[in-house]
Amino acid sequence: MAKKEEKQGKGNDKNKDRDSTEVKTEKKAYVPKPQKIESSEGIVRIVDTDVSAGKSVQTVLGKIKGIGTRYNVAVARIFELKTKLPPTTKIGKLDEKQLALLEDIAKNPLNHGFPNWFVNKPEDVWDGKAKHLLGSDLLFNDKEELDRLGKMRHRKAIRRMRGLPVRGQKTKAGFRGKGRSVGVVKATK
Repeated sequence: MAKKEEKQGKGNDKNKDRDSTEVKTEKKAYVPKPQKIESSEGIVRIVDTDVSAGKSVQTVLGKIKGIGTRYNVAVARIFELKTKLPPTTKIGKLDEKQLALLEDIAKNPLNHGFPNWFVNKPEDVWDGKAKHLLGSDLLFNDKEELDRLGKMRHRKAIRRMRGLPVRGQKTKAGFRGKGRSVGVVKATK
């Protein structure tokens, strides 16, 4: 019987630790995670948009209404060529002159070598010129254009007002949002 206890005792070192009154615990000291310090300036205003000063130039441009991914990269590259600063430079570290240049490149891309097809209004309805609209100007122009089309009773405006797709998509399965019920309703017995 002693042999059985020895055999059981050899393989059960884990049980000995559990049964013992002494528990080995090593408590780690609480170390708080370092907080991200963005910059001493905090917030920078560029193209009528408040952005964090700790973000890079290229990231900040993407936050502005009217600047997409491709336009963002193009503006950052032109800015890099003119100032010799990489697009990863924090926006809070730029001086007033550099911020003004960045805003000018974003607002007037045609003056800095961009082609006409790269802007969001290649041919304006009112004056026929190419321009790139940003922020509130873009929202105002879109609303104005929709109102103009609505007065003409254009197909696009009518479908927009009704909440239907404008570009020829099928409506059997999609575009059922905005409060309408979906599916079959069972009759009550």
